[in-house]
Amino acid sequence: YNPQGFRLQRNARIVQLVFLRLTQKTEGYRGAYQKENI
Repeated sequence: YNPQGFRLQRNARIVQLVFLRLTQKTEGYRGAYQKENI
């Protein structure tokens, strides 16, 4: 967070990646994210 904000050029390519360390096994993705494959 930057209280002064920041500037981007028009059509700039940006990305944000977040990696979390898991403490236990989880179930894999099954195609049901955000109402997919209804």
